[in-house]
Amino acid sequence: MARSPLRPCAYPGCPTLVESGRCAAHKPVTTWVRDMDRQRLYNSTRWRKFRITYLASHPFCIECLRVGKYTPAEHVDHITPHRGDPVKFWQGPFQPMCASCHSRKTLEEMREGA
Repeated sequence: MARSPLRPCAYPGCPTLVESGRCAAHKPVTTWVRDMDRQRLYNSTRWRKFRITYLASHPFCIECLRVGKYTPAEHVDHITPHRGDPVKFWQGPFQPMCASCHSRKTLEEMREGA
């Protein structure tokens, strides 16, 4: 079976030819692994019901509101990281956030090791 021609690495300015994506030198290094015990908390019916109720009563992103923007909230964020502890998970405190603000906050917490 014929293979497709090689193409330059997707990393800007890299001339290395690859079959697809990036060369070995520019492949993203990910050390983050999803903790399945934490994920089970989010997959529960209880959380889904809570999230819908919370977002109905807090429809706008708290971070965007601080700068005068009315952005619909899509995520219920734990202000204090729960680190998989079910008690902390349900105690809160919580805040509504749009996807962009929530991703930014989560990335900062991951960099800090929270």
